[in-house]
Amino acid sequence: MRGWLRPPAIAFFASLLVAVPAGASAQPSLVGATPAQGASVAATDTLQLDFSEPVSASASKVDLVMTAMPGMANMPPMRMAVKVAPAGGGRSLLLTARAPLPIGSYTLTWTTAGANKSKATGNYDFTVRQPAA
Repeated sequence: MRGWLRPPAIAFFASLLVAVPAGASAQPSLVGATPAQGASVAATDTLQLDFSEPVSASASKVDLVMTAMPGMANMPPMRMAVKVAPAGGGRSLLLTARAPLPIGSYTLTWTTAGANKSKATGNYDFTVRQPAA
């Protein structure tokens, strides 16, 4: 079997990789978010997740958890309700809270699916700061 992978065989296998359509095996990835990872923002009731390809809002799940609040050292994590809707031609998820988020630290965890039903998950943290005086 020695030497069976000669240059013509290598070229053949490489051509198979190139022949696969780009979107056939793609999975959505987060390409932007508002607020961004690690950002410190003014109170807001709207967040947005932007993906590399269209995603299904109905197949998406988002958990927004307040992990810390000033003046409450032993506060347990508090889940914040958000409504999820498609935006940006299907490449974004618009998250709307009932009211502006209180001052504190947050973790946003998301799961979504692309057109080919491939799942993607992720999370990031951000902070809502005191308004400027």
